[in-house]
Amino acid sequence: MSRHERPYEPGPARTGAHERPGAGPRHGGLHPGHPLLHGVPRSQRGRAVWTVFGVLCAAGVISILVSFGAQMRVFPGETMLSLLLLAVSVAIGFALLRRIRPVWSPPRGLSAACVLWGATAATGAALLANNGVHGMLSKTAGLPFTSLWGAALSAPVNEELLKLCGLALIALAAPRAFRGPMDGFVFGALVGLGFQVMENLTYALNLVVQQGATAGAGSVILSFAARVLLTGWGSHWAMTAVAGAGFGLIAAAAGRAPARRLVPAVLLILLAVAMHWFFNAPLLAATTGGTLFASLLNFVIAVVVYFTVRHAYRHRMMRAFAGDVAAGRMSEADAMTLMRRGSRRKALRGSVGPDRSMAAALQSERLARAEPVAAGQQPPPPSG
Repeated sequence: MSRHERPYEPGPARTGAHERPGAGPRHGGLHPGHPLLHGVPRSQRGRAVWTVFGVLCAAGVISILVSFGAQMRVFPGETMLSLLLLAVSVAIGFALLRRIRPVWSPPRGLSAACVLWGATAATGAALLANNGVHGMLSKTAGLPFTSLWGAALSAPVNEELLKLCGLALIALAAPRAFRGPMDGFVFGALVGLGFQVMENLTYALNLVVQQGATAGAGSVILSFAARVLLTGWGSHWAMTAVAGAGFGLIAAAAGRAPARRLVPAVLLILLAVAMHWFFNAPLLAATTGGTLFASLLNFVIAVVVYFTVRHAYRHRMMRAFAGDVAAGRMSEADAMTLMRRGSRRKALRGSVGPDRSMAAALQSERLARAEPVAAGQQPPPPSG
């Protein structure tokens, strides 16, 4: 954990740290865990939810192995090459998606749990759900219709809902992690990233078989180029980021007029389903240019939603600081410093030892007080 991630700590007003000697940052300013979870007792409900989470992820792995285990055994080299390429992509995506959260990054552990859910439980369950829908469509509408429209009629609803189930479990286990649509956007993007990576592995193995395994490595590289380099930037991470922003609105309501949040939340989730449907529909998917257009459209939609949510978050954060600025407790320059990771680190470089710990604690306390306002959970404090 880096020092700039500390502001997730609930702050003295909530944890009672001001009443416990030595409860502040140790020399060096590092807590043993992420500050979001520091001082929060592990509840029995949280342990039960994580147990269910782990069981469902294990079940997802079994489902994936049942469907693709034989191909992995027959083509071990191609499987390892695909996993290596996808590991690089998930590492880059993991770092970038955590970084896009303004002010500070979410906890690494919860972020990794999101990726794990997408890659295992959501993917494994989607294989079963999509196969079931395809079976019903084949019997009722015929094989030609199913081969053309099956993916568009099954995946958008099945997969988006299954990915959101992971966010719901994480929100139950760590409710402080979902303070608004910004957290939902980032965690949703990470779930989509995990799903996207595992799906890319299955597509690579299928392409090896379709091309007769005559050039296995070439098939894997071709699949990687098509599904990661060309269309990956508008795929599952973008869809589930939009849905996650809607989920974040509901999960962070905390009793504050949830009905007002319900309509935009549902609209965002339906938008994600529509993005997924358009990506899978044979309207454009039959041509390379059409697929690229669908990916570009999804990327643009995700970017628009992100900057809308980000602007609202940063605006409310500055409003939260406005009272302290008006009262002379901090300057506008100090407020701007708190808004940026690099500026906070730079401000701490000029002090050492206890002074550095006190300065870091002050940053944490100010940001912890401003965070509920920035997330839309509390109104801004009065100025003056």
